[in-house]
Amino acid sequence: MSEDLPVIFVSAADVATANRIISELTEIDVSDVDDDLVWQLSNKYYTARVRLRPLADADAAGTVAAAGGAAEAHVVYLAEHECTGEALEARCLPAGGDGGGDGGDGGVRLALCACAEEALPATLRAAARRRGYELVALQAAAAAAPPAGPFPELHGLARAREALHAHVWPGLRRAAEAAGVVDEADAAECAVRAEAFAAALGALQAAAAARALAPRGSRAERRQRADQLLDAFCRALGPDYDLL
Repeated sequence: MSEDLPVIFVSAADVATANRIISELTEIDVSDVDDDLVWQLSNKYYTARVRLRPLADADAAGTVAAAGGAAEAHVVYLAEHECTGEALEARCLPAGGDGGGDGGDGGVRLALCACAEEALPATLRAAARRRGYELVALQAAAAAAPPAGPFPELHGLARAREALHAHVWPGLRRAAEAAGVVDEADAAECAVRAEAFAAALGALQAAAAARALAPRGSRAERRQRADQLLDAFCRALGPDYDLL
């Protein structure tokens, strides 16, 4: 493994199950792959290369220790009969190092559960909160509505992929840069966006000052300040403002 890439550990009861989850998550068949899978996450904004490494319960501790701090993300798979707080605790990365910790290290921590959201037990929810893992139910709810709107809420494996794509990976590159494209218009747009965020932060400071001067302002005045702030930050988000 000559390339130093961030690692996504995928934990399950055995390697075969972990590899099945890797295949479903990446949509790449790894049944005949002996080494880590190198996965390129690409979207309209950036591209990043990561390694996915299966972890079986029997040798998880040694593998994590050998990886050192490279564990940028950890995905735990819990079969339907394993959806308990105790099972999640047993597969969590160790606290205080190796990319682990009780949710305080900023890495991606996901627990994929082979059951529906409403079937997740309280002990499992408590363990996930304590260890900083997001629970992702893989079975659709009985009355689940199809995703709608410009920013639909995703579920199951789609939600897991979304969480991994949203992470700021070490070594990520802007999509245009990765393609070898130098776009002056794109650079100018970045400058405009930066100025818009600066204006939004200025509006936030102005609103705070106005509130300090008149904390008991009328309902209409408070609403106006809130609308101005919302408008400033939405403008800073870019061309999708009208969809918000």
